[in-house]
Amino acid sequence: MLAGEPWPDEPPSVSREHNLPAKTGDLHKDLTLELAAEKETVEGFLKKPISTQEQADQAGVWAKRLAGIATKADEQFNVEKRPWLDGGNAVDDKWRDLRTDAKDLAKKLKKHGEAWLKELDRLEQERQRKAREDADRIRREAEAAEQRAADVARAAEEKAQREADTSPGLASSFAQESDQEARRLEAEAEARQLAQRAAEAAREAQARPVFAGRTGAKMSLHTYWVANITDYDALVVALKDEPEVREAIEKIAGRIARNKDAALPAGMERVPDKRAA
Repeated sequence: MLAGEPWPDEPPSVSREHNLPAKTGDLHKDLTLELAAEKETVEGFLKKPISTQEQADQAGVWAKRLAGIATKADEQFNVEKRPWLDGGNAVDDKWRDLRTDAKDLAKKLKKHGEAWLKELDRLEQERQRKAREDADRIRREAEAAEQRAADVARAAEEKAQREADTSPGLASSFAQESDQEARRLEAEAEARQLAQRAAEAAREAQARPVFAGRTGAKMSLHTYWVANITDYDALVVALKDEPEVREAIEKIAGRIARNKDAALPAGMERVPDKRAA
């Protein structure tokens, strides 16, 4: 190697190939320009597989050069961000207790009222149960009354037809028809009344909100669905193909594999994984 010439394993100089401008004194701007130039050259290098030792050596030196850019960026990043972090921590410290204590007390108050709300909910469920029973009973009575009204009307029609066939006396026929009409009207009125009561009973059976407090400050019970595991082994088998389960298992398996002294469970093995570093 002649004096002044680059080492054989030295990657191309981006400052020479890309005619980078002189340093500006703005580290962010300078490193951004340097990285952009390096990136363009590296991406061309990565398009072909390494076929010589010299290229492999260049890749190692290049990686170190890029890591140097990252290190400088990290250092300046930490320097510039530190005042903001310190300021943010100061704000956190100032407001933490006030925010946390207020939220904790609000949660405790709601928890304190939970038993009362559950009792109100129990009473409401019991009221609904009884109201549904009453509504069902009245509905059946209304259906029966409606059927009776229909039976009375049908019986009147059938009787009128028979009398027309036998031609009874006019006075007798008129009296009988008046009596039948009165019974029909009475049956229909009863059916309407019971139908109205059935509708009112159905409305009474509808759920009513259970809460404490006033508008804008109400406290009520909310239903949250949670899992109650009744057969852990069966559930694991059922969920084995879920992405979260696979991710968790791979994480645990990786931790076991990294511990050379750990016993391996069935279903996995410890294999070497060599990487460039």
